[in-house]
Amino acid sequence: MATMTVAPERQEVREDHEEQTRHLLLSGVRNLAQTDESLTHQEETQIVSATTVTLGETKDVAVEVGQELCGMADEVDGLLEDVKDIVDNLLDQDSEMSIKKLGEFFMKMMEQTFQKGISKATMMIIIMFGYALIRRYLKRYIDEDILRFIEQIASLLYQAFIKFGVLDWIMCNGGWDMLKSMTHHISKAQWVILAGAGACILGVGMYNWLA
Repeated sequence: MATMTVAPERQEVREDHEEQTRHLLLSGVRNLAQTDESLTHQEETQIVSATTVTLGETKDVAVEVGQELCGMADEVDGLLEDVKDIVDNLLDQDSEMSIKKLGEFFMKMMEQTFQKGISKATMMIIIMFGYALIRRYLKRYIDEDILRFIEQIASLLYQAFIKFGVLDWIMCNGGWDMLKSMTHHISKAQWVILAGAGACILGVGMYNWLA
């Protein structure tokens, strides 16, 4: 039986999308950590160091979009408020099981969120939720390799972007440059409304899913 091969140009495009998605998360996580007053100095250093070393001197659109989350750390708590007990229960297991369960939780959450439509706002909320999971994981497993967990979240984010049509949406709306060039600014009030609605949906959906 002949084996299927991926055309070099398609492979290159796939790798570019995967790297851009990863950069979007890493940049968002780094910038949220730098403005998150709930982190200890040690915790902030761990997250910032991990993401900075990984990103290096990368200068691309996804990194710049992630930087827009700077100053939004206050909204992260709102995203998890209604589901934090579920997350904490997942973290009560050993770290390997917690990674698996948190990954499943994150994917299910993205499915719920993208059902309401794809937009720059929903993408940024997903990044914020991913950061919230990373932060809670770090606080529970302070001595674990946080970069490993961040990379796993990045991988899940890319899988979700494919599964739920986010990459297709990006390409149909002008590519990654489009995300940077969107001139409308989401007000803090809009973030709170979106985050609150998302938390309520997730609070019910995740409870039923995990029950």
